[in-house]
Amino acid sequence: MKKLLILLSLLLASAAALAGDLPYDEQADAKAALSRTLDAAKQNHQPVLLILGANWCPDCRALDEALKKGKSAELLAREFKVVKVDVGNFDHNLDIDADITSTSTPSTATR
Repeated sequence: MKKLLILLSLLLASAAALAGDLPYDEQADAKAALSRTLDAAKQNHQPVLLILGANWCPDCRALDEALKKGKSAELLAREFKVVKVDVGNFDHNLDIDADITSTSTPSTATR
């Protein structure tokens, strides 16, 4: 019983640690975030990189990590305004960009 409680405690701690690093804000107003980003990009004469993904998607989390490091991070910070939109289980924010017809995650587009 003691081992089971320790195991459960470790699992809960791991889940809490992972939850803090999730790249997609599931509660965000995606249309408002995209609108703000487009406005900022227009003022700065920069393109917008729109990334559609989900926290459950390992490829989406891997892409997020790759874009945060090294030359990728430098390039994105210098050249783009980035907005990440959570699509859940393909059940919300799917109308955020009609040009993206992909049914897989992650998906990207520039504006």
